[in-house]
Amino acid sequence: MVSTDWLTFGLETASISADLARWTYEEIRPFVKGDILEVGSGTGTYSEMLYRDFAGRLFLTDIHPSYLAQLRNRFQNGRVVVRSLDLNSREHFEALGGHKFDTVVCMNVLEHVRNDVLSLSSLKRLLRPEGVLVLLVPAYGFLYNTIDRAIGHHRRYTKRELILKLNSAGFAIRRIFYYNMFGILGWYVSGSILRRPDVDRGALSYFNRLVPIFRVVERLVPFRPAGISIIAICTKGSDSGACR
Repeated sequence: MVSTDWLTFGLETASISADLARWTYEEIRPFVKGDILEVGSGTGTYSEMLYRDFAGRLFLTDIHPSYLAQLRNRFQNGRVVVRSLDLNSREHFEALGGHKFDTVVCMNVLEHVRNDVLSLSSLKRLLRPEGVLVLLVPAYGFLYNTIDRAIGHHRRYTKRELILKLNSAGFAIRRIFYYNMFGILGWYVSGSILRRPDVDRGALSYFNRLVPIFRVVERLVPFRPAGISIIAICTKGSDSGACR
């Protein structure tokens, strides 16, 4: 289950980090195609952009009733379907009715699941033969702190750990790369030094205003040596042709 702290955190941060959300979306957009399943849609921050940019069917999912109600109210369109989906529940996957997707988007969700390899295997079965999993998870075990615990994270990932788990679930990794190196310091200071249970809203708002600069600088770096998150682009298979 998702904690009340995580729900509050998600709602409050989404309202003051619109530029950060758009930057994150820009990172994944080139890999998205066709009919889309979004896992953990929340209130629809990324859903709105997916709906705008892609003409296929869009399945939006979450496990919390208040989020599902907001999604149904926000997306009243025949090509948008809203369903409850708990990555730990076989019944929830079966309730999708055998639908297959060209893209599964799973952003900041897998770290909330106890058995992440089993969940990845379930997501793989929802992909069409040429389908793509677009995955974003928090990076670095040393960054795991009071904020992670408060919002229900079971773990943060190293690249090696994520690659092993994706391969174990039957995915081939086409790209894997760090994202948002500038967020590391704020997360470390807030959760590891100050031991706050959340990110300071004032600091997040200030960070959000600097996103246009961060985005340009990060894209100028020939390879990304670090980042607060890891993005993995995966297809069905067993070979790991990861790059970037």
